[in-house]
Amino acid sequence: MEPERKEFHAYDSELKDSMERIAKCMPRHKESRYFLQQAYHFFPVQKIREKQPDVIIYGTNFPEEILYALKVRPFWLRGGSFATAVWADSNVPRDTDSVSKSALGYLSNEFFDLTNKAFIVIPLVSDSSRKQAHMLNMAGKRVCTVSLLAVENENSGREWIRQLERRTAVLEKHIHRRLTRQSLKRAKSLVAEAKKQARIFINLCEKKPGVISGIARMFILDSYYFTENIEEWAKHLENLNRWLAACKQPETAKKSSVLLAGSPVAFPNYKIPFLLQDVGMEIAGHIDGGVCHLVAQEYGREGKQGFFMPGNEYGKGCFGAGIKNEALYHAAKACISRQQIDGVVCHVIKGQIAYDFELERMEELFGNYGIPVFRLETDYNRQDIEQLRIRMEAFAEVLEQKKYRKERMG
Repeated sequence: MEPERKEFHAYDSELKDSMERIAKCMPRHKESRYFLQQAYHFFPVQKIREKQPDVIIYGTNFPEEILYALKVRPFWLRGGSFATAVWADSNVPRDTDSVSKSALGYLSNEFFDLTNKAFIVIPLVSDSSRKQAHMLNMAGKRVCTVSLLAVENENSGREWIRQLERRTAVLEKHIHRRLTRQSLKRAKSLVAEAKKQARIFINLCEKKPGVISGIARMFILDSYYFTENIEEWAKHLENLNRWLAACKQPETAKKSSVLLAGSPVAFPNYKIPFLLQDVGMEIAGHIDGGVCHLVAQEYGREGKQGFFMPGNEYGKGCFGAGIKNEALYHAAKACISRQQIDGVVCHVIKGQIAYDFELERMEELFGNYGIPVFRLETDYNRQDIEQLRIRMEAFAEVLEQKKYRKERMG
């Protein structure tokens, strides 16, 4: 097999395996086909080759309202692929986290050529992201950085708006289009509706556990970042919400319900969700920066030109490198209040130590409710799956015994 074909095969095989497993988890409703199609239209090699995006967003930490107001279809680069991580191995230190390697693999290869005309927007959330921005810049890529403020204070909001205004001017020059009050208003309306339907979807899933599996729920929300039309996405999710609201909750044997927290899980790497399902646990919810961003309520402030610019919800603690991740903490508290949580799996990707700093708070929070917390460290490699399976099975057994004792006592 030719080297290029071999690389393609590894990537396509990873994508195919994930899609087949996710398809089996999706609800029996016609809208499922739409959400699956979003992945089929975004990730295959040939589809990516055809995209040639104007703007690539590294992570999810940039307000999409500005992009849609400029009529940009952003390419959200969130990692998620073991195959692309391998492509970047020779260009980064050995201990680089899998998300960073995967993202660089998408950008720095001769197969996709994503950066042919694209401007790469990189929010600087860590020393790693700063070094990656420098590497790409030195490689001749067009890079635009924006600093996320780790501490919220009276000046952080104003500084964020100043940065957004400067970066918007750069994007306007790149794509030869101007941001207008009307286009921004329209974009804010589109994003607000999509986020509203996402919140409704999450609430319905929590009220009717068992109708839609945890993996399907994660994938449907994930598809927000690889759809090409969020207005259409919101309408299909609204249709799914209507169906879900009318469904009766199935009477099935209740599995142990776990909350998945920590490092974000990005398609196609659903290694941990699949393992949780394999050992008989159900993902009752998942919280990370991407989900908090997706369901965040809209707010903002006036810019110097009179535009009501999107606010920085990450200043409220929605990203991993924040000093205090209040949004993540309160999302965890909300999950406890709204549904039955038997255990918590804190998923940490090797190298992303920022998420480990949250572990003590999480353990204290859930400990007050008698909910066990299990820390799991891994990467995109599949070599540790059997070892992880053994540990997860042991945790699942702990949760089952705890439920059994509670039922007998009560």
